[in-house]
Amino acid sequence: MTAGETPKPRRRRWWHHALTYPSLVAAAAALVGAVPKYYEWVEAYRLDVPANAVQQAIEQRDLWGKNAGCLTQVSPVPASTETDYEVAMWACPSGDVLVRVTGPDERESYRWVGLDTFRAADASGFAILGSAHAAEHMQGQPMMGHRTVQCQGMDGEGKIVFVYAMPSGMCMEEIVNPFTGNVESRRPVKCDTSCAPAE
Repeated sequence: MTAGETPKPRRRRWWHHALTYPSLVAAAAALVGAVPKYYEWVEAYRLDVPANAVQQAIEQRDLWGKNAGCLTQVSPVPASTETDYEVAMWACPSGDVLVRVTGPDERESYRWVGLDTFRAADASGFAILGSAHAAEHMQGQPMMGHRTVQCQGMDGEGKIVFVYAMPSGMCMEEIVNPFTGNVESRRPVKCDTSCAPAE
């Protein structure tokens, strides 16, 4: 180097920056560590559920798929309540139970209770329904409360489709969100309307 020349700065190695600026390392670690949370937020937005309900929503969708067609095979068990809500349950051959709650405003919601939820508790003697009680209600014409289920399937968006006949002879189609269990639409249809095939 000659007099008057300025020395070129030495190129620093990556670890030198990490040692000099530890807050950068901490910030990078926090960003990387939050990736699962970002995924959860994206899934919550995509499924239209709260971020803390993503896993439950996916389990509900999986139970709808696992029990496709169950409502056309079994009859509901009504539950009496001391409220303005009506409750009906279907015990499917898989052991999973579908619960429908109808509010005083006629809004309905469905939720699955998977048998796997109770498998660990089953060893301690807890059971959802006694086998004799469940078998008694699995016989006969498939009913949805006061409705006869014509078919159950899935539409192109992955929503559950029910077509059922009312006691009056009129038929209705319901579209249910499998993630939330909420009835998204209900409309009158011809009684020979078929549901989209379950996948």
